[in-house]
Amino acid sequence: MSAEFSREMQSLLQTHQLSKDALCDSLTELIAEIDSKLQTSREREQAFAAQCRRLDEFNDFAHLHFNTELISMSTGARKLLFTDFEPPAASELGNLGLHSLFELAQKLSPAFQQLRSHIEFARADGKTLWLGVELRLNNDQSYSALLHDDSELRISQARLNYLSQHDEKTGLPNRQRLLQKIESAIARAHRDINYQFSLLLIELKPCQHTLEQHELEHAQVELAKRLHKRVRNEDLCAYMGGWEFAVLLGDSASASATQAWAEQLQQHMSEPLSFAPNKTAFTVLIGASISQKQQQHGEQLLSEARQALEHAEGETSKVRLFDRQLRQRDKLVVETETRLRHALRQERLELHYQPIVDLNSWRTAHCEALLRWRQQNNELSTPGSFIAHAEQSSIMQKLGNWVIDEACEQLCQWQQISGKQHSLSINISATQLLSDDLIPELQAAIKRHRLSPDTLKLELSEQSLLKVYADAKQQLRKLNKLQCELLVDDFGSGFSSMTYLKQLPISTVKIDQRLIAEFDKNDSDSKAIVKAIIALAHNLDLKVIAEGVESRQQLLELEQLGCDMAQGFIFSCAEPADKAEALLNQDWAAILELARPNQKPHNTVLYSLHS
Repeated sequence: MSAEFSREMQSLLQTHQLSKDALCDSLTELIAEIDSKLQTSREREQAFAAQCRRLDEFNDFAHLHFNTELISMSTGARKLLFTDFEPPAASELGNLGLHSLFELAQKLSPAFQQLRSHIEFARADGKTLWLGVELRLNNDQSYSALLHDDSELRISQARLNYLSQHDEKTGLPNRQRLLQKIESAIARAHRDINYQFSLLLIELKPCQHTLEQHELEHAQVELAKRLHKRVRNEDLCAYMGGWEFAVLLGDSASASATQAWAEQLQQHMSEPLSFAPNKTAFTVLIGASISQKQQQHGEQLLSEARQALEHAEGETSKVRLFDRQLRQRDKLVVETETRLRHALRQERLELHYQPIVDLNSWRTAHCEALLRWRQQNNELSTPGSFIAHAEQSSIMQKLGNWVIDEACEQLCQWQQISGKQHSLSINISATQLLSDDLIPELQAAIKRHRLSPDTLKLELSEQSLLKVYADAKQQLRKLNKLQCELLVDDFGSGFSSMTYLKQLPISTVKIDQRLIAEFDKNDSDSKAIVKAIIALAHNLDLKVIAEGVESRQQLLELEQLGCDMAQGFIFSCAEPADKAEALLNQDWAAILELARPNQKPHNTVLYSLHS
């Protein structure tokens, strides 16, 4: 019995040992699992704490947790919203100045759980912040908000918006802002039959050699301030570019009242400048247009005021209102535009070429291509009969592009036939010069006709250059970078000065033919002016071309004065391309029975819209 008892006890001990081992193993596994979970929890806590620390490092970025009351906020939120002040827990958002944030949060719902917006926040130190807000609705119906300070961005945007509608130098509204105000005035006039308004364009023509360039810049700002002080609160004065300003007179009584106010303004703007009290610096011209019920857009009123401005110089008061006579001219502009569009489609425009002679070699240096319009009766119209109207319409850009392409095509043909590197001078209008399409159009023509960019020259009339000088300086430099040589046409016809020529990449001036015409009358003043132009141009390393040379006397006197080139009927009238080809290699010394020099010519081809 003792043996049997011994076996039973041994079996019981073995079973107990197995249970003990299993229990130990289970406890070990449980402890390991607990340790693993604790480790994972510590890692998560550390990661969360790190994220919070990184978030709090940004002073302009913050997060809030709130419902009707503030639940918690990050260090970044405290620094951004309250600087060194620590708001008490459970503070109502309204008491913290964040009522707009809570109102924004009320827009959230289970169907619309997040949004982005901006709010203003007035900080205790007096600074107003423009805060970007990203709001989210939590599962417990509380809200989370991420804030970032967009105050600098708002200032930058406001600055950009201001500059898009104002001139930075003068501080006046620009053309875009003026047109917006005109459109608003037109809309009001359509609603109110008794409402009438006026638009005035003011052009300041600098008197020649009166002010230096730095004085002209000061004058522009002073005159802008003078004009701004003159207008009422309900009026608007704007800077149009160059030396041109505009005034929109709201609720103007009548044409006679507008005329009287414009004459007073003309006298006021003509007064001497504060820094040059003894100088007459400018001629002030004003063109005005009175609103009409049938007007539909601001550009129409602006066009009428500009037409009046172009005729103001002939008025004793230097003020001209757009009237029935000018309205008839406006109809002619529309008629000319329509007829020119038909002419382009029917291929009734063509270029003729006139030689320009080198007075050193007496060979053809280049030719000028002149635009001709063939009428239904087969007669040819010169630009003098239509180009002024074309420049006042939208056809000018298309017409100019046609001439560019036609002249480049002819240049390519002459280069291929002669094997010589002729060059081309393209005369562009003020409208073309200010267009963003000019450079792409030139580049396309160069590529299309396989020309070298340095074979192109650009010719601008003196009046066009002065009219858009301030706005066109950057465009002229771009054209020069395109390797296009720049020429000033009709030089001496206006108020140009060598100051302008020094500041622009000009290579050649063409003396106005009216000065040359006076040579036959033995006009000593005209000869003295031409002599001075040639001397000053050469001192600036510029070449000089005399236009409109018709007599042997004129030609020989120009040669004695040192003029570089001449152009006129004494050599040839403008000829079609097939006849003009023979003029490229003409020996004018033999034809005119002059002494023949030994220098070889270079060949260039020019064209002009305006001759």
